[in-house]
Amino acid sequence: VREGHFATHIENLKQAYRRRRDRMAAALGSDATSTLDVRVPDGGFYIWHRIPDGIEQSALMARAVASGVTFLPGRACFSADSSENAVRLNFTHCAEADIDVGIERLLAAVRESAATAPRPHIDGASTAPVV
Repeated sequence: VREGHFATHIENLKQAYRRRRDRMAAALGSDATSTLDVRVPDGGFYIWHRIPDGIEQSALMARAVASGVTFLPGRACFSADSSENAVRLNFTHCAEADIDVGIERLLAAVRESAATAPRPHIDGASTAPVV
């Protein structure tokens, strides 16, 4: 700080975090089967996502951890709204080269969780046919 290197250090961190953020967003957006809603932040250390309805976060977390990745459930970040569909991913604490593998594992866990999620019952009598 005294020698004037702090501003350079901060600029280097900003560039490194921007590259990681962009790489994570690209990895999330590259999966054609994904139903995640990718929201790229202008600042901060996290990318927020909405996972498909019906996926229980604890089941998704168990699958993700078993494959070597994790996330913060959205409900841990809100005081009033449980936000069952929100997950928060940190892009600052992982090596840039590990992001693609981590996102691939997370998306696989999302697909597995969606495939085993209970389906809502639809009463055919109250549903108009689509022709």
